[in-house]
Amino acid sequence: MKNKDIPKATKPSQNQIKKPDFIPTDDKIKFSFSALERNEYFDFDVSHPNWASKLFDMLKNASNFSFEDLKKLGTYRVHNHENAKPPCSLPNGVRLKDLYQIRIDKSHGGIHGVFYENIFYVIWLDPLHNMYPDSKYGGLKTINPL
Repeated sequence: MKNKDIPKATKPSQNQIKKPDFIPTDDKIKFSFSALERNEYFDFDVSHPNWASKLFDMLKNASNFSFEDLKKLGTYRVHNHENAKPPCSLPNGVRLKDLYQIRIDKSHGGIHGVFYENIFYVIWLDPLHNMYPDSKYGGLKTINPL
């Protein structure tokens, strides 16, 4: 092969580089797991084998909305826990009125955490509906960890 057959690298022009469609804008919800706590009531549970898949579907779909828009959608039942009676102590510095739920779907519970600007800091995973234990879901149960 001769030197003249090797193409020269060219620097792409600024207008050739496009932002991928999947990168969220600043007003969309982002999720952080830096505050995640795992305990006997809130964690992954082996009795719900597809729960993680449902969780990731919800995280992906919810990431398309702002916090205000997400609250308006009935699908995720976003609400704070001002009147809840959690089965364990809240993390230091977290007040019950600042703790929110985002539902995964009716039979898969939800996640609990706090919003700060457009970031939802996930504190608890709740596949067993332990924030609001109900007899139709078997009442308060402890987690059977993975």
